[in-house]
Amino acid sequence: MKIGMVSDLHIDINEKALNEGETVDLLLAQFIEDKQIEILLIAGDISNNYIKSQQFIEKLKKRSGIRVYFVPGNHDYWSKEHNVNLDNSYFCLNRGNTA
Repeated sequence: MKIGMVSDLHIDINEKALNEGETVDLLLAQFIEDKQIEILLIAGDISNNYIKSQQFIEKLKKRSGIRVYFVPGNHDYWSKEHNVNLDNSYFCLNRGNTA
């Protein structure tokens, strides 16, 4: 099983540097397909905006068709301003368990 990991995408900043018609989720989905990645871990800092982060994850899941797990980073502390409860979004994989 191939597991991919990315971090610090900062899509609100980095999408400005892309060519017309390109988006970070589109490029990442193509990379996932090319490398035959089966699970993706995003290790924080997708965006400074909760809505953009959620939309990005959903678009990426649809485009790639794989499971995507997200671990919030220091730029992802937007839960209070959007009244989001993250208490149930954390879990632990025990030794021998699969995602």
